[in-house]
Amino acid sequence: MKHLVFIFFAATFVSPACLLPESETKPPKPKLKEPDIVTPGDWNGSPPSDATVLFDGKDVSGWTKEDERPAPWKVEGGAMIAGGGSIISKHLFSDAQFHIEFDLPDNKDGNSGVYIHRLFEVQIMNSSKEKTSGSPDQQCGALYKKFTPLVNVTRKPGEWQTYDIVFHGVKLEDGKLKTPARVTVMHNGVLVQYNRALTRGTGAGGKRPLVEKGPIMLQDHGNPVRYRNIWIREIPPLNEFTGRPHDLTDKKEFAAKMKAGTVSTNETAGARPEDATFIFDGKDTSGLAGKNNEFKWSVKDGYMEVVRGSGGIRSKARFEDVQLHVEWATPSEVKGNGQGRGNSGVFLGRSEVQVLDSYNNKTYPDGQASALYKQYPPMFNACRPPGIWQSYDIIYFAPDYDEEGKLANPGTFTVFHNGVIVHDHVINKRAGKRGPKAGNPVLGNLSLQDHGNPVRYRNIWYRVLKPVL
Repeated sequence: MKHLVFIFFAATFVSPACLLPESETKPPKPKLKEPDIVTPGDWNGSPPSDATVLFDGKDVSGWTKEDERPAPWKVEGGAMIAGGGSIISKHLFSDAQFHIEFDLPDNKDGNSGVYIHRLFEVQIMNSSKEKTSGSPDQQCGALYKKFTPLVNVTRKPGEWQTYDIVFHGVKLEDGKLKTPARVTVMHNGVLVQYNRALTRGTGAGGKRPLVEKGPIMLQDHGNPVRYRNIWIREIPPLNEFTGRPHDLTDKKEFAAKMKAGTVSTNETAGARPEDATFIFDGKDTSGLAGKNNEFKWSVKDGYMEVVRGSGGIRSKARFEDVQLHVEWATPSEVKGNGQGRGNSGVFLGRSEVQVLDSYNNKTYPDGQASALYKQYPPMFNACRPPGIWQSYDIIYFAPDYDEEGKLANPGTFTVFHNGVIVHDHVINKRAGKRGPKAGNPVLGNLSLQDHGNPVRYRNIWYRVLKPVL
């Protein structure tokens, strides 16, 4: 971001605050904490540096049966195979981000489940078939018998799949529910559940008492589902948002079947999900415009690069609530420091997700890479080294306005940086106080900033999130 410098010339003046007793003066703004540095996982799926690995492909020593006997599941080819009863992790947690990979058998329905705290089940099922059995809230990606997934991105048996789950446990007071659990689920990189509120367990978990801290349970439902690469990271509690929660509508019908995208490598950009719209595919810039509707950034080798002084660019497409994917890389030749190193930005509306080389490069916390610029520092610094491709996955909900055009709800941001959650359902502080009246969508562009540094971008796409409550 560019800084405006204001110089004030004043005559002798006594501030009214100076006339107040010390206890009544405005308290100083708290100093922001520098985020902890977390080395993100590699492109091949290795866990972040602060993760606890629950299964490393070798043994099941971190798991037991529910009666605390040793886990009976077999390990073959780096995966553990369901069989002999459900198993629970020895590791207990409250609020966490965790990653699980699974593969369905090709001769059965693939029924299994990930029970969070033994209470809340994220369903596993072979929903890749043309005709999915069961009810909509029992297909893969469902919060069992509670919420249907937004879309069905189940891969076929024999193809590894991923769940990336952000979970906030219930909070109790005198043994009674004070705050519900909240669950967000990315299935194969596609948002299928967002900030769902759960006040009691689902399925068999509904019979169990609520707890603030508990394990992961992997269900044995008589199907040889395979699991691998399971890790968990503890995260700060969610500051409960009291406005419209932006929970996506549960249609109570089978989620539309679509193909998930593929994971990028440092050398090659991944494929977008089937329902995503490209803003930039590595070649075509027809969906982008800059000053005077011209595009002056350079394009080569599947990426575009900022040309200093050419100005920022914006998408011609305008949207409201989206899941947005952006890949970027700062210059491999390190020049400058602080805000002068690899500076750019991803703008949605008036808010910027900062792009910066924050690898061994200190600056103010709410100005570093993945910060919501001058709003929130990231929870973690998950920057890769300069010259290496990085990713943002942003879940953005636009502001809402009432019948008089006054701000009714500021909207929220959830941001993953290289797969590490850095903002979790935070309020957009830069929503305008006035806007279109209720019923008229708040449409905006994606903008990418020219801050004078040759930052590169590739593989930019978005998925419209509809409908919302």
